[in-house]
Amino acid sequence: MLKFSASKFCRVLLGTSIALSSASAAPGAGSASSVFSDLGSFLPMMLVLGLAMYFMVIRPQNRRQQEQQRLIDQVKVGDEVMTIGGMVAKVTKIAGQYLTLQAAKNSEMVFQKSAVAKVLPKGTLGQFKLNG
Repeated sequence: MLKFSASKFCRVLLGTSIALSSASAAPGAGSASSVFSDLGSFLPMMLVLGLAMYFMVIRPQNRRQQEQQRLIDQVKVGDEVMTIGGMVAKVTKIAGQYLTLQAAKNSEMVFQKSAVAKVLPKGTLGQFKLNG
């Protein structure tokens, strides 16, 4: 298995891009200034792509994670929840990072808090007949 440090990877990447840009330059025009001008036009484009990636992917994902964490922190005993698997149940016990859910009479299961997809309005379970 090969191990690269970040600085070594950057040096290899920069060296490769300089070699490629000088190889694509016209014969006899291989000056160092053309390499830096190509690099100068490449860096702003990468900066714009990086910012677009941040605002379109990373920032919304962080918001979703924060919303999910707030939801998990607000779950309390007696809430009716839906798990990420689609099971609808009532919270009967909370212990640390685990919830005990009752899906039917005499049927309790333990889930991690992160398995909660959403908290349902009170009375949602009343729509279903729980068999004992």
